[in-house]
Amino acid sequence: MFFTLNIFVLMCALQVNCKVEKYAFNVVENGKNINEQVEIDEEENTEVIRVPKHDDVNEVNLLNDCTGRFSARRDAENKVCYVSKLDSCLTSPKEMKQEMDQVSNQTQSTEVTTESSEWQVVGLADLSALPPKILDFCGTLPIYEIEEKENPSDNTALGQTRSKRSTGCYNICSSGDYRRMRDCRRRGARYNCFWKCQSYRRYCYYRYKCYPWGCICYRICCNVCYKWCKSAYCSYYGSVDMI
Repeated sequence: MFFTLNIFVLMCALQVNCKVEKYAFNVVENGKNINEQVEIDEEENTEVIRVPKHDDVNEVNLLNDCTGRFSARRDAENKVCYVSKLDSCLTSPKEMKQEMDQVSNQTQSTEVTTESSEWQVVGLADLSALPPKILDFCGTLPIYEIEEKENPSDNTALGQTRSKRSTGCYNICSSGDYRRMRDCRRRGARYNCFWKCQSYRRYCYYRYKCYPWGCICYRICCNVCYKWCKSAYCSYYGSVDMI
């Protein structure tokens, strides 16, 4: 993947006290211009990152509420808002502003480090547990809680915790599964039922992390699985069958 970075244009949202600092920068990714906007409010202790839709990446407006310790991803096109606990590794808005200022005042390399993670929908969020800033940010969109998968490559056996969270899927093997299971066992093989993600939504944004020796640009991608289905696997046949 090819990237070209054109660094920030600094603006101020308010002429008095400059409460919200706004940064805009352009990234050329696979020949396409991507204009990311960043808004930092030190007083409210929040960060907002806005990235338009491009290629297979959905448009996203990301709010990090560092006081309430929640993040929200608002997807207007798909009419959904995803919330999660704030990543403890993220820098504070004050530190992020310092890094953005440092980046805007020096020449940067075009090298980008991509970090990807997979997330699953837990269910509808408990609105009473969300900070007002998150509720205001999501507006009238339905709000779902998501959590990061610890082992993205692993499928989950039916009957475990995730089965209760995956609406529209079975939580036990069906009668057809038992027939396949007997056939599989007769061949001395193992038969498993598990959840498999059928549909993802992908959200990516760019963020700089600065060190004494320079700054690194990270492309941070979040893959949210919003639709699960049941799958079955027989080691004798060596393939996964969608059911």
